[in-house]
Amino acid sequence: ISFFNSSIIAGVISAGFVAILVLISRGKGLTINDILLAGYAGILVGNDEILYLLLGTSLLGSAFGLIVMLRTKKKIETLIQFAPLLCSVTIVLMFIQASDYLRLF
Repeated sequence: ISFFNSSIIAGVISAGFVAILVLISRGKGLTINDILLAGYAGILVGNDEILYLLLGTSLLGSAFGLIVMLRTKKKIETLIQFAPLLCSVTIVLMFIQASDYLRLF
């Protein structure tokens, strides 16, 4: 599979994962924009890093949600923006990929 095809597959996998989360939440927390952003992020990081993208975003979101709930003493219904978390993990993974490629030279 070429690099382009594997990136497209990674985008579909990440968008599909977030689409399942949208269906589970019935559109209350996540929206179509989060699905599209997850697809773009999957294309950027590629097939090799897709698991790290999804796992890292989920863990970062859980940690951030717990911190917000403990500091504000609000209930679990508190909404947290998903896009900044997804973008943060994507940027970190892109820097890790770049440093791996630079190590080859």
